[in-house]
Amino acid sequence: MLKEIVTLDFDQNEKALSTEYLNHLDQRNPVIKSITKIISETGVQRSAFSLHLYLKSTTFTWYLKVIHLNFISKLLIAAFILNNLVSFIYIDVPYLQSKDTPLSFVNYGHLFSVMVAFVFLTGAIYYFKTSTLKSYVYLENATLVSIFLTQFFLFLGLIDILCG
Repeated sequence: MLKEIVTLDFDQNEKALSTEYLNHLDQRNPVIKSITKIISETGVQRSAFSLHLYLKSTTFTWYLKVIHLNFISKLLIAAFILNNLVSFIYIDVPYLQSKDTPLSFVNYGHLFSVMVAFVFLTGAIYYFKTSTLKSYVYLENATLVSIFLTQFFLFLGLIDILCG
């Protein structure tokens, strides 16, 4: 079954990459031995030029180059901070300054979600120099909070406007 998968689905780059990965594993393991043997014995069929495979390979190579650039991470964090600041300034500040209308549950919820996102962004900025992985985890959490909580409370506000 594995031999059929290898012969039908592998291109030259995938075969080379899988061979490289298998060389880093324990060669005494019988499963690794059999997979390595099957992959090395199986020839990869050369197909005609495929625009899809070319674009897939080129895009993936470009993506790998881009994500390793340091300024991309800084740009993502800066864009996210700007997004939260604009959201806070245009949605929460007018309600905080207004003395006539009290804050509703929706406004408190949106204010809370922006604050939580800022806490995670602060963690992302703090860990950016020491641990990129921790920084990305904090950025991911800030993104999830911003997407789900902020959009949830904005949706509640829209429902309140439409129904109230």
